[in-house]
Amino acid sequence: MIIYICLSGINFTKFRGHFKDERVIFSSGSGYIDWKIPKGSLEVIFKHPSGSLEFSCSVEPGHKGMKIFEVREDAEVLIANGKVDPKEEGLGCLDFTSIDGVVIIVLETYDEDELLPPYFRLDWKLK
Repeated sequence: MIIYICLSGINFTKFRGHFKDERVIFSSGSGYIDWKIPKGSLEVIFKHPSGSLEFSCSVEPGHKGMKIFEVREDAEVLIANGKVDPKEEGLGCLDFTSIDGVVIIVLETYDEDELLPPYFRLDWKLK
């Protein structure tokens, strides 16, 4: 499995391996994740590049097949179930507000192989 990550136009960072319950932290104003043959879950933590504690984060899932959760102070809340194309769901962009200086989301695949997407892309922008 390979995940490509681009931060505000900087060259790709390439991760190899099985991403079950892995975590990445971004402090770039924008970027994207390309996840090839996704399996498991990936916790994504966004921090504002200026160090600001109050900011918003917009993410735009590009494909179906991935559940998206928002991690709040004491719970994970399902935001998108990933069973239909985000554009068909009318999701487009998902907006999150920071809590204590971070926005935390979890991308998670389904356990059933027939529901696994061959590819998943997520674009983000911090405001």
